[in-house]
Amino acid sequence: MKDLMIALYITNNGKKVCNRLINTYKDKIIIKKIESNALKEAFKEAFTYKKIIAVMSTGIVVRAIASYIKDKTKDPAIVVIDEKGKFVISLLSGHLGGANELAIDIAKVLGATPVITTSSDVQGYKALDLYAKEKGYIIKDMKLYKKIAFLMAQNKKNIPVFLEETEEKTYFSSPFFKIYKDINAFLKRKGYKIAVTWQTLPCENILYLVPKKLVLGIGLHRGMSFLEVYGFIEKILKEKGIHIEAISSIATIDKRKDEKCLKELSKTLSANLLFYSSKNLQKVTGIKTNEVVAKYHGTGNVCEASAILGSKYGKIILPKTKGEKITICIAKENSI
Repeated sequence: MKDLMIALYITNNGKKVCNRLINTYKDKIIIKKIESNALKEAFKEAFTYKKIIAVMSTGIVVRAIASYIKDKTKDPAIVVIDEKGKFVISLLSGHLGGANELAIDIAKVLGATPVITTSSDVQGYKALDLYAKEKGYIIKDMKLYKKIAFLMAQNKKNIPVFLEETEEKTYFSSPFFKIYKDINAFLKRKGYKIAVTWQTLPCENILYLVPKKLVLGIGLHRGMSFLEVYGFIEKILKEKGIHIEAISSIATIDKRKDEKCLKELSKTLSANLLFYSSKNLQKVTGIKTNEVVAKYHGTGNVCEASAILGSKYGKIILPKTKGEKITICIAKENSI
């Protein structure tokens, strides 16, 4: 999606409201008039933007976007403004897309009234998906999330929660939740549960909020395909009970900087690419080295040393694991 906002209008009054927005948002916003009989086409194009502002009636917008809506993790933020600029309505993707925040911001610009209808905002608590977005957590199952969000909207108390030790507990200290330090006691609880972890746990009905805090160290032969690399990583992580979504960075030797498969892997996992020279990798001590690897790369260990450097000497949670043409290691980012 395009990072710019797009503002759509139909009438001259709508244009006047859009012009008031230009003064504030300037080069961050594109203004476009919807020509007659081109409503759906205009919104189809608008859905390529992350944020849509529609200066027209809510009914017109609802009818126009109905066939383009997919789900809350993919839909753009949509804000509707009346043609007099009196009300700014957060219509779609209030939390994950940022429509609530945008509506409040635009209302300040126009001196208008923001209209927010999401349950958590009306009831005065921060929604779980908004908290996850702020923390950079990946919500694994949106269907399960909706069930837990419904429980919260019904003022359900003591929803079981398990968190990794490094994760902040403040949000989950409210009456909605009950934090379990003992993972076995957590797993024994019936009903829906929440786990903020990079681990997969032996229990159903767990909503995983996955922290992206793992560094994948990798050593690989030249010319490997993306499918070869991704397939091996996915298989090993599944076997070891590690969420692949938790990978925040991919680290390796700088001799592999031009490998296409690594660039595709980075994009697929939304992970940073980190490259280290053999000289820097040699500085990592306390790990086993291989003479053949040292002869070829100038350092006797690539994947473990890369994971350690990339995680700032964090804890290794997956030791060196070998494939036919690839080795991987995973370390948890050092929070200190």
